[in-house]
Order: sequence, then C-alpha cells, then structure tokens
Amino acid sequence: MIKSFSKITILSLVAVFFVNCPDDKKDDNTALVALLALSGNNPTCDVTASSVNLGAIPLNTATSTSLNVALRTRVIGTQTMAVVSAKGLTAGKRINIGGSTTQPTIYRQSECPLNTSQNSAILTTDYTVSQGSVSWNFTINTPGDYLIFVNTASLTRDILDAGIL
Repeated sequence: MIKSFSKITILSLVAVFFVNCPDDKKDDNTALVALLALSGNNPTCDVTASSVNLGAIPLNTATSTSLNVALRTRVIGTQTMAVVSAKGLTAGKRINIGGSTTQPTIYRQSECPLNTSQNSAILTTDYTVSQGSVSWNFTINTPGDYLIFVNTASLTRDILDAGIL
C-alpha cells in the first residue's frame, strides 16, 4: 500500500510540475534569422587578379526580374568589390551596374572561380558599353553567360546595384 501511495505521489508531483511550467512558445525568429544568415547562404566567387588571389568576393545573381538589386560587396583596402553572375543572356539584353566610378569588367563564363586574365569578353564583339551619370550599361551582342567584376575605389552612392533590362 505504501509503494502504491509513493508512486501516486511521485506521479502527481511530476504532473503538477509540468502543468505549472510557463509556456515558452514564442514566435521570435531572431535566432533563426541569425543562424540562416550565418549558414552559408551567401555565395562567393574566388577571384584572382594580376596573379594575386583576392579570395572570396560576394557573388550576386542578376535576373530580369530583379531590377537594380543592391549588391553584397567586400572591401579590401580602399577597393569595394563584387561579382555579378548573369546567365542565359540573349542579344540586346542590357546589364546595368550602378554606383561605381570605375568601369566593371565583363567575362564570358558562367561559373567561378574568376581569373581576370582569362575569358575576357570582347568589346564590340560580345558587348557594347555606355556610361550613365551613376551607372555602366552593357548591351549584350553575343548570347551566353557572363560574370561581371566590379572593383572600384570610389562609389557614386552608398550602394552598388545591378539589374538586367
């Protein structure tokens, strides 16, 4: 009888303890957002320029549905850098890179790593370029995939941006 009473008492105490626990169910996703930001969802492109490995530069994707999207950049010394991937472009498509005082360079390749001494797109054959007041506009002549390397010491505004028109 004492054993039964002890078991019932212990079970009752356990039940009371769990019933009185505060409900910690919150919809605070702050920690989840921070973990996702750190989880590697930010692609990069290894860039080599003049035989110097610049390391992982943020890789941004330009699409026709993303007009003037702010670019993720990396600053090395006084240079602000980004790589923009534009795939499946057809003749006549325009790529707009805004915010840079220095003309970005364009390469005919679809994947990283990027070596700036290889796969350069040829001006007038593969593309033409015009400079706007705060942007560079590349018009594609040769269909295909392109990487654009933005490397500037001076920004014309707070952010770099890219879009396909």
